[in-house]
Amino acid sequence: MVSSYKIFKAQFRLKALKKVYEEKISKKATRGIDRIGIKGFNSIKTRELKIIYKKCNNGTYRFSPYVEKLKSKGRDKKPRLISVSTIRDRIVLSQLKEILHEIFPECVYRKLPNNYIKEIKLFYNKNTSTNLCYFKTDIKSFYDNINHDILLKIICKRVKSNILKSLIRSTLKTPTVPINYKKRNKDKYKRLSGVPQGLSISNILANIYLFEVDKQLKSLGLKYFRYVDDSVPRRQTLLQ
Repeated sequence: MVSSYKIFKAQFRLKALKKVYEEKISKKATRGIDRIGIKGFNSIKTRELKIIYKKCNNGTYRFSPYVEKLKSKGRDKKPRLISVSTIRDRIVLSQLKEILHEIFPECVYRKLPNNYIKEIKLFYNKNTSTNLCYFKTDIKSFYDNINHDILLKIICKRVKSNILKSLIRSTLKTPTVPINYKKRNKDKYKRLSGVPQGLSISNILANIYLFEVDKQLKSLGLKYFRYVDDSVPRRQTLLQ
């Protein structure tokens, strides 16, 4: 297995950073706490990419606070809090996601929600047994309650690079704040647990955290489907 440090060095070459910006980041108009959009970033792109390269490789890179964005979940439901990063941070987060995909390939689930629905319907329609039962579960406030210590302990079993561990830890600890927050109030938004939603790295961190749960449920002989924190285990059982 290639070491986590070598994977990190490959993803954080200046050439790789330029590529991810051009291919993945430069088409998105979302602004972070610095309010810099794509047009503004393009005017300072060369300098910013060099800063990312230098600071990530010498272990001094720091994320800016994420900006909160509230997304409606429907009537009578609390809105979902989405974390929006700066363009510079988005480049780093995208590379960290790719690194974790390479180190934890078994935790990469590329199916879209519609694919899971089709697969469940196909399984149900093909099964002629009348003794089929299932249950659907949702982990309440899953992202908000992920334990940092447990998640980092799992990650550190494979990630040995101190620089990489520090960057991943920083993605978890960086606070999500209102756009008009005052720096003197920064401690009010300190993140003690949870993975911020809306970042490119969020899903792979969640999947790493739940992977052992997936393994245990699958070992019980269940036909098991999970999308983020929603799961539908099914099995045949004898009902009298």
